[in-house]
Amino acid sequence: MLVSDITTMVLSNEGTFDPHLVAVGRGALSLADPDGGGRSMAARLGLGGGRQQAFDLSLLEGAFRGQQIMCSPAVPVLPAFATRSPGSLERMLVLTFDAEGESELLCLWFRTAEDSALVAQAVHEEAMRCLGQ
Repeated sequence: MLVSDITTMVLSNEGTFDPHLVAVGRGALSLADPDGGGRSMAARLGLGGGRQQAFDLSLLEGAFRGQQIMCSPAVPVLPAFATRSPGSLERMLVLTFDAEGESELLCLWFRTAEDSALVAQAVHEEAMRCLGQ
């Protein structure tokens, strides 16, 4: 694993940020419920059950951090409080994926800008590895 068990808040379809553990490796970004119980992020996103959800990084279309987020497809779905300050945006990572011809959006909000940068770098490295570059 390039990154393992970093706590993040994930934007759900209900417009709330829910806690998860993020890991990057083996060609995927994985989200797991930090408590090990309850509905997984996959269930909250309407993708089925299970306690862990993996996003195939070979399908990654884009990654946005900081002020870039304000030009990303995430802007219409982000709560206003999440974009008020540059510090908030620096702690956020927005990923877009091509899933069967449709664009999927994943918004992660970290405790620190350093965690956001670390995961963004790991996602980039793993996606490049998946593409053989």
